[in-house]
Amino acid sequence: ATLIVCGIASQAHPVADQPMFQFGWAVLTGTNGGLRPLDCTTPPKLKNGATIQIYIEQKPGVYIYLYLLDSSGEVDFLFPGEKDFYSKVEPAERIFRLPADTDQFELTPPGGQEKLYLLAAAQRLTRLEEVTALFLDQPADPLRKEAVIRELKRLRQEHSSLAQTTETSVPVAGTVRSRGVLFESFEATRVSAAGFYSRILRIDHD
Repeated sequence: ATLIVCGIASQAHPVADQPMFQFGWAVLTGTNGGLRPLDCTTPPKLKNGATIQIYIEQKPGVYIYLYLLDSSGEVDFLFPGEKDFYSKVEPAERIFRLPADTDQFELTPPGGQEKLYLLAAAQRLTRLEEVTALFLDQPADPLRKEAVIRELKRLRQEHSSLAQTTETSVPVAGTVRSRGVLFESFEATRVSAAGFYSRILRIDHD
């Protein structure tokens, strides 16, 4: 299988009286000069062997979910990664690195397009959590995998109108630390949305 990430189309959407929320994200790739953000306006093209790390800045009041649909059709639940995470942990001011610290994903054959489904909402997406929990119990079951993909697409379609979203580029200072590791400065995407936000981040590789 393969690994992941960045670039394209986006929709974020709500209902007029939905609460506003904010959070940040970036997809970083390893370069000779350290980790640098990928430009996600169109699907970037990377070579097999390229490395990736995902940055998520969570804020209070926003439930974030991240899934990978890889080029071979497999599904990975990348964030929060545990089926009962939000039953134990309320959204708070926290920074996450996927994978943690200085680790990075590596793009491996077969080539193709990786898709990251990034969803965020002011309320827990309980139906998505339920089908994800069933999938995690039996990840080899194609019906359970398909149920996750179907729910991701349903949520995006349900919220495809009434967009009220702003995306801005913001600097992340190099003072960001994780377990004592100092990270370089880079630009992240800061999202302000009402009620619901989703974006498919795509990456082509060969």
